[in-house]
Amino acid sequence: MTQMKAIQFSAFGDTGVLALVDIPRPVPAAGQLLVRQQGSSINPVDLMIRRGGYPSVPPKLLPYVGGRDVGGVVEAVGEGVDMGWIGRPVFGAPDFSRGAFAECIVMGTEEVAEVPDGLTPREAALLPIAALTAWQGLFRQGGLQAGETVLIHGGSGGVGHYAVQMAARAGAKVIATASERNKDFLSAQGAERVVAYDTEEFDEVLADVDLVLDLIGGETQQRSWRILKEGGRLISAVAAPDAESAREKKAKVAKFFIAESRQDDLLRIAAEVAAGTLKSHVAQWCPLAEVPAAQAALEEGGIRGKIGVEIG
Repeated sequence: MTQMKAIQFSAFGDTGVLALVDIPRPVPAAGQLLVRQQGSSINPVDLMIRRGGYPSVPPKLLPYVGGRDVGGVVEAVGEGVDMGWIGRPVFGAPDFSRGAFAECIVMGTEEVAEVPDGLTPREAALLPIAALTAWQGLFRQGGLQAGETVLIHGGSGGVGHYAVQMAARAGAKVIATASERNKDFLSAQGAERVVAYDTEEFDEVLADVDLVLDLIGGETQQRSWRILKEGGRLISAVAAPDAESAREKKAKVAKFFIAESRQDDLLRIAAEVAAGTLKSHVAQWCPLAEVPAAQAALEEGGIRGKIGVEIG
């Protein structure tokens, strides 16, 4: 059986559980594509899965290949799939039964979209989970409308920098929290105001926010109730909002969510990229073998934008 390189872990824990291994190359089943990977990227969800947190991977799936972002070229197709897929550059996100830190991956046709004009598959691999989280958090979950005020916590991170661009493009008044050193960066992404958490307290200088997109959690999320407009919305990609606080604020929506791999949303994201209205900021690229070190860097914090993974 043909082998391929992958980053895999057999037990939950710190980055020491990750190893570069040879595993069997997958074969596409009916309705599936075999994608030869050119890139992936590091996301906070990768760290949560590796530690054994939520979303949980059942023990029966161990050893497990992590990674949620796919960017590559279709190399083969399963039964019932149009042969015209072969050779197409695609990007997308698999379900949690499969991981993308590997040279090849099988994907359902509904889990991918064609790579936007002007991008390579490797560059497109930066987008899926982070951009889907930003899009769905702002619009599908948060119902953001033009003219509303949105506060994006963690604006300089992978999800955050996409969310700032998307919200600004939609005509919202965008406020973001980040470190002092990232204020100019976020202003360039479209934020009208940036509150530096290391020099200011956001809940002392802001008020009447229509929507909070929480990418930090913890105390930051809890303090956000103070500045949310009555009847406003608080959407978190990190942790479930406090139900009692939501009732006291008469919140229209207070919800934790995990991004779904939706082809229609991938196509919207691709269109934004093709139009030049959505761009990725890359903090660094690393080869597949250095995924453990890259995850450690993301855990340490302070990463601006995305960490990309070069494969193939």
